[in-house]
Amino acid sequence: MNLSETGIVKPINKAEIISQEIVEFKKAVAKIFKVEVSAKIYDALDLMIELHSDQKDSPNGKPYISHPLEVAADLINKYNINDPDLIIAGLLHDAVEDQKLKLQAKWLAKNELSVSPEHDALMEIRSLFGERVKKIVARLTNPDFTSIQVNLKSQGVEKTKHQLYKENVKDEIRDPETFVIKFADFARNALHLDKVPDGPRKENFKLKYGPVIKEVFLPAFKSMAQNHPLYQHKKEIIKELNAAFKKYYS
Repeated sequence: MNLSETGIVKPINKAEIISQEIVEFKKAVAKIFKVEVSAKIYDALDLMIELHSDQKDSPNGKPYISHPLEVAADLINKYNINDPDLIIAGLLHDAVEDQKLKLQAKWLAKNELSVSPEHDALMEIRSLFGERVKKIVARLTNPDFTSIQVNLKSQGVEKTKHQLYKENVKDEIRDPETFVIKFADFARNALHLDKVPDGPRKENFKLKYGPVIKEVFLPAFKSMAQNHPLYQHKKEIIKELNAAFKKYYS
């Protein structure tokens, strides 16, 4: 809800908010990319919207499509990324994990051979945006942590999903390109907990994200090589991570 100049409380129009975010994102893209490159990014934007438009709202109450849109916008505006493949992968970073069946259907409409929903979904992304984008999205797609738990338990090893998530993030960010998108994604989720209503879900996020800040991202930024895509933002990000940890997780 918001308060107008007349003092009358008006409901927030989510559609208007998303429309404005899309307009601003397209402006940011147009400023740094040529027309043909921008068109490819807009294709990825359209696909992202198609895939996630009916997905449940994010924990902060915004339509889900706002999240990948914000991640991609941050890559450009906050982290000065001018690699179109990374922007496209940012838009599609949750596509296979959350909407693999929709992507598989698109793939099977053009191909008879099916291997698995995830494989087919990634092949569809490759057919549209190339092998590099496909590989980045594949690395960003979380595995089935429940299945991993069951497999580990059969070997006498007990791990929580939060532990597996932390280990997975640490593995993902070994690749600098994946690191950039993973951090932009993580930052949008973990550094803005004030936008998530108090309750069990927020407490669960604290248990999930706190150790990743302290044990994964802070050490990674402190030891970051000068040729890393995020090196120029190292000091400000470390400051941001420390502030968020103190505010939400300590």
